[in-house]
Amino acid sequence: MVGGAVSTIFFYGSLRDHELLEIVLGRPVDQSHLELAQAAGFAALHLATEAYPMLIPVPDRQAEGVLFRHGSEADILRLTFFEEAEYDLAPITVVAASGQCEARYFRATDKPTASTEDWDFAAWCRDHRAVAIEAAREYMHHFGRLPVAEINTIWPGIKIRAHQRARALAAAPKLGALRTDFGAGDVDFLFRTRGYTSFLAVQEQRGAKQPRRPA
Repeated sequence: MVGGAVSTIFFYGSLRDHELLEIVLGRPVDQSHLELAQAAGFAALHLATEAYPMLIPVPDRQAEGVLFRHGSEADILRLTFFEEAEYDLAPITVVAASGQCEARYFRATDKPTASTEDWDFAAWCRDHRAVAIEAAREYMHHFGRLPVAEINTIWPGIKIRAHQRARALAAAPKLGALRTDFGAGDVDFLFRTRGYTSFLAVQEQRGAKQPRRPA
């Protein structure tokens, strides 16, 4: 384990979402390791061209977020991989119910343009979460396999596939009456492999049908 502020991260953007955080870390996250917190003197502003925020110093403001404690070295590596294209880690002081805490946060790099609009976590959940979840699944599949620079070249394709999967998942309940009751739970997946990934991607999945259980 890494210790102290090094292993404590203040999330002010999309990683406040528990499911997204678990996808990025590749493991379950105990709710007791997450705590609501605020960063005084900062504001989370919407990036001008993206659905994500950046944290900038603003007097008399307070940015809402979540403290993630007890992160391991493996966790930090995965988080850095997820954010590395646009953010790096920097120190910050935040206040939680348990008191003041020294932590780190992901600081926007390359001086991106922020809007004057506050970033709204609830609005992000409503409008962008489903696609972000699907994109993160594919992005993190490449952890330890591809460098970030190479993933950046296929990022447009990842986003397109994420949009299509999110649309399909949203439509599935409406189409349920037209389909049989055969579902993913009726298949044992033997392996999944991604044979090709660029703007387009090919994934091979092999499985075996499970015997039907009596009702």
